[in-house]
Amino acid sequence: MLTMSEYRAFVREYSSAPFVFPGGGEAYLLLDDGEPLCAACAYNERKQIIWSIARGSARDGWCPVAICNSYNEDPGDRACAHCGADIGDQGEYSVIVGNIGTVFTGPRAEALAEYAEWCEQSRTGAGRAAGEPVTLTDPAGEPAAEHIPE
Repeated sequence: MLTMSEYRAFVREYSSAPFVFPGGGEAYLLLDDGEPLCAACAYNERKQIIWSIARGSARDGWCPVAICNSYNEDPGDRACAHCGADIGDQGEYSVIVGNIGTVFTGPRAEALAEYAEWCEQSRTGAGRAAGEPVTLTDPAGEPAAEHIPE
């Protein structure tokens, strides 16, 4: 069971941007009945959760027992027990090349492949991307990986 301070830290950290760095998986709570709860619902239903934690060994389905990360799960494997949102959906990643701009936006796996390809072009010195920085951004727009040429 999570302590009150662990729960509050989770809500502070992930309620507005649920993606965990590194990796970009989505943080969620695992409740005492085995159901997942997305970060947004963990914030919205804070009265139920705080009451359950304060009671101690409550088995009411609102007591969080673990903080989990959907990084190694396939999209669609987990749905929030409260709102039904797909917790594994990792959103859109973007690849940005210095003098070109955004060259790709899409799922994480495809974005990683595109990022690797543009990094190689930057390293080899061939084409328009020669010697240019390449950035992979997560769904929140934060840099997930950066290639800065020497």
